[in-house]
Amino acid sequence: MTILGLSFRGGVKEHGFSGTLVLASLFDAAGATTTVVDPLYGPDGLINLGLRPHEPGSSTDAVMLQAAHGEFRDASSEQFPGCRVVYDGRG
Repeated sequence: MTILGLSFRGGVKEHGFSGTLVLASLFDAAGATTTVVDPLYGPDGLINLGLRPHEPGSSTDAVMLQAAHGEFRDASSEQFPGCRVVYDGRG
């Protein structure tokens, strides 16, 4: 499972009210290996918050859009090989 976005809202580096922290914990507790991508935090910022960064090009079963960062508008299946489900959590 890969979650796109830690930020509370797109384009803003603020995770205080982010659902990603809770979602990652719930998915991991259910047996998933949850990774996160957020261009405003980068891998080190995610690790510092106890999250596992998604390695570019690595396989994932599902992708969930959580923050509407502009960088995610052009996301493609090539970036997430093996993805079978995409969920737009932003509506």
